[in-house]
Amino acid sequence: AQVHAHSHRSPMLSDFEWLPLKVEESAAAPSARWGHAAVALEDAILLIGGAETFGGALSDVWSFSEDLGWRLVPTQRCPMLAAHIANLVQNHVYCFGGDGRDGCIAVWDLDLDSMVWSPLDDSGRSPPWRRTAASTVVEDVIYMIGEWGEGGPLNVVHALTVQGERGDWRQLRFSVCERTPPQRGSHSATAIGAKGHESILVYGGFAGGEQLADLWLLDVRVERPTWSCPKTTGRTPPSGRSGHSATAVGSHLILLGGEQEYQKTFFHDVYILDCDAFVWSVAQVSGSAPPPRGWHTGTLLPREEGERAAADGLGSHILLFGGGVYTRFFDDTHILDLAAGGAAPTPPDDLALDLGRLLARVDLADVAFQPAGGGPPLHAHSQVLCARSSLFDAMLADRSRWAEGAQGCIQVDVPADSFRLFLEFLYTGRCSFDAGGAAASTTGETPGKLDADAARALDLLPLASLHMLPRLQAQCANVLGRAVKQKARGFEEGSPALQQLLDLSVLHDIPQ
Repeated sequence: AQVHAHSHRSPMLSDFEWLPLKVEESAAAPSARWGHAAVALEDAILLIGGAETFGGALSDVWSFSEDLGWRLVPTQRCPMLAAHIANLVQNHVYCFGGDGRDGCIAVWDLDLDSMVWSPLDDSGRSPPWRRTAASTVVEDVIYMIGEWGEGGPLNVVHALTVQGERGDWRQLRFSVCERTPPQRGSHSATAIGAKGHESILVYGGFAGGEQLADLWLLDVRVERPTWSCPKTTGRTPPSGRSGHSATAVGSHLILLGGEQEYQKTFFHDVYILDCDAFVWSVAQVSGSAPPPRGWHTGTLLPREEGERAAADGLGSHILLFGGGVYTRFFDDTHILDLAAGGAAPTPPDDLALDLGRLLARVDLADVAFQPAGGGPPLHAHSQVLCARSSLFDAMLADRSRWAEGAQGCIQVDVPADSFRLFLEFLYTGRCSFDAGGAAASTTGETPGKLDADAARALDLLPLASLHMLPRLQAQCANVLGRAVKQKARGFEEGSPALQQLLDLSVLHDIPQ
């Protein structure tokens, strides 16, 4: 199948662009379907199964690449699968659950070397029948989250680890006192973050009586996995949805389509979540948008030679295929260009890097701060501080009016490491949490020890509020939201450290 995407650039700037596809009439392509699954290989997208009718299931595998288009992939003993999960681990694709008879009884393993399907030996310990679950992979472990079982929606989490030809299932357990996501199906679960530091974002879904619009974060890197509910800002999606796609592109999540009102209305919008600061925005998209739909797939295509990267060196095209609206299933293919951005390619924005280098130029600095606890002063540049903070503008523009401005070295009641992060945010718009290790609590006289990120977030949260920096405030709140859960278990009930964290979570509206 020959499929060509043509980008018609216009003078109007936009975030993204839907690229029109020209498909030869005689070309082979997948039939109209919903409930299929897609995985990204190094050079193509693999599409597996799906259903042409409600309750049905298909047993075919297709491959898509931008140079070859669609190709039917011959495989041996292909199971019938729909509304299932599919995940790539090493050189194998593992599928489970769904409406097809084969997905109900086993985990199916597609060996990409031999292109032969076989049931995975899991000693009969696989979970009971499930459909419309969401899944993702972190460090070669498959996590299946939520699902629709025989009794309705569930909120359980199962993990599958594969070693050789054997699979080991385990169910993650959470404290009865811990806040966990409501039951749901037809939601999304997406691994986000740098390799080795991934967490899982769960969004939306159908709870049996309502469409959900909540965002949850599952940290599986700790000894005991923990849920948190990040506080988001920005232009949040207007209502709940299910059957959408959620694609990770660097540190951003791209949300496409989904069902709004059960069996009535669907979306074809595009939302972006900045997963560093948990800020939502609605994408400005040019080109002809596909019809509204749900239960499609949205998969990041491999980056082609010469293609501009969308983020972190990744590919810049998302492949959208199929889906449906109850009365009709689709067989159309669309490409969303994430690097449209205007009429001509532009180099990456180096402003943050340049200002970060300026922060290190002590010879050009004209302001000094003395952090709490002693040590050498920290230096900064009054022009940058005044531009970024109205408080600093009032303090430093006319130094005779403020006692702090008249000081040779301005005293701050924040430790050096935390105030250095604060200056970093003012200069670059980013805050380098992930310091690792443990640090003493830096606010109050709490005798316990806190994770370094949590301790610094405790220092920065009041500064973010004082200087009216909502993005920094959101980052601190999210760090503390996770830390309250993870660290509270290590404190004895009624201890000063635990009480301090709980008081701060209430004061600054951090989820508990």
